[in-house]
Amino acid sequence: DADDMFDSVAEARRAFGKFSGENLRISKTELQNALQFMGVPMVTKKEVDMAFRRYDDDGSGYIGFEEFLDMQSLFDGSLLWRQRKFNNVKRTVVNLVEK
Repeated sequence: DADDMFDSVAEARRAFGKFSGENLRISKTELQNALQFMGVPMVTKKEVDMAFRRYDDDGSGYIGFEEFLDMQSLFDGSLLWRQRKFNNVKRTVVNLVEK
């Protein structure tokens, strides 16, 4: 929920405007830059693609403001942390099965 990251919708709108440019939508590159600016470490192209699959509700290829408000777990890094942990566990299981 946006209240966890921002004190108000107005503050969220200002942050969104900083990264969205004039078109009021965030591309994959803009999202990656925004996450890095917000301190989410080492955001990969694959993770940005995952975020778009999860949050680009209208399938436009961009994140609009309403979708941006839903991105708290991405901003705080918890979604990426869970995804990275899952990938590590999956690799371990595959390695064990292949032995």
